[in-house]
Amino acid sequence: MAAMDVYINDHRPVLMSVALSILGNIRDAEDVVQDTFVKWFERDTSHVEESKGYLITMVKNACANFCRSEIILDELRDDVLINQKKEGSIAAAWADFDLENELASSYAAISTKLNFSEKAVYMLREVFGLDYQEISTMLDKKAENCRKILDRAKQRLEEQTERFQLEASKQAESFESFREACSTGRFTEYISSLRDEVLEKVK
Repeated sequence: MAAMDVYINDHRPVLMSVALSILGNIRDAEDVVQDTFVKWFERDTSHVEESKGYLITMVKNACANFCRSEIILDELRDDVLINQKKEGSIAAAWADFDLENELASSYAAISTKLNFSEKAVYMLREVFGLDYQEISTMLDKKAENCRKILDRAKQRLEEQTERFQLEASKQAESFESFREACSTGRFTEYISSLRDEVLEKVK
């Protein structure tokens, strides 16, 4: 079970970013990623050489199926539509997916809607899977307050309105710190980068 949790935590940030960038809805993205992990552990994946690419393809397919069931296939991104029409190897679908661009785009979208506290709690809880006590310690906030902040952050993400303008260089530094945290599991520098990220209110 511990090994399974580590595996999920290693891959969850990327899969959440992919699902969120396609569906644009945090609740649907969470459901798709959770279902993807369930199916992954039910299958014989011993033949899979690139697990991350395979999982991303599964998430993209799941997002497409979700959209089809909701009769909103036309809202899918062009890259998803193209990949759904292709027949071929997982490697081919993985090569056509611009992960760097999708991650950066999703991260920027989150940054325009959430303030520091909202973004920090959301990323630590929903993307990295930390418990509320860990988040409370990192941010020097009460655990119950962190729960309320997360609820507010999810509501903000579902809104269409952008609340903040991004300062390009600070945003780039924050994104790099996010990627480093994804790779190492160390969050101190990432939290620091969030504090330094300059966000101006949209007038």
